[in-house]
Amino acid sequence: MATESVFKRKTTVSNPEDEAEYLDEQVLFLCPFSEQDKIINQLREKNEKSNKSITRGLAGLSALVSILYVLYIWEYFQPSQLLSMPVVPIPTNPPTESTTSFPLISGFSSITTLGLSFYYILTFKDLSAMTPSTETASSNILRASLGTGLVTVLLALRTSWVELLFWAMPLMVVMLYAGALKMMREVDNSVRELEKSKYNFKGA
Repeated sequence: MATESVFKRKTTVSNPEDEAEYLDEQVLFLCPFSEQDKIINQLREKNEKSNKSITRGLAGLSALVSILYVLYIWEYFQPSQLLSMPVVPIPTNPPTESTTSFPLISGFSSITTLGLSFYYILTFKDLSAMTPSTETASSNILRASLGTGLVTVLLALRTSWVELLFWAMPLMVVMLYAGALKMMREVDNSVRELEKSKYNFKGA
């Protein structure tokens, strides 16, 4: 009996997260099946819309940060009369001159990292449409972006803390994306589990 299964589950609730999940299932159980479908569809649509908004915002972050490294490379080929190396585009007083050993490699590696992270975040704009092949491709893109981001940090280890922060920004962006996508996955999985629980109640 469905009622018996609900009471059995009630006795096993041991922490707030389980209790919240239990209450969600209780609400679905008490609603008519048509209302259950409506509620779950609304949750799914709201989650998908939220995911798309988040991915667009994060993709925009990659584009904005990459401008800093384009400016750095542009200044490398057009140095000022006073400085032989580009100035780190982070406001400091006095301006911080770049001292990295391989400025062009660092600059292009940073742009590559941000470009890969841009593509990586866009692959997750629709989590429900993900397939094993796209999952594998996305994982490879993430590894590549982490690798190129780490290269620029290693090349800047002997520079000032301001410049080290500048070269670490692409790697931090990638790590931010990985954390955000992990949270998006958890929410998406919660919606899927809620939908499964609905069918379990139907079959009880």
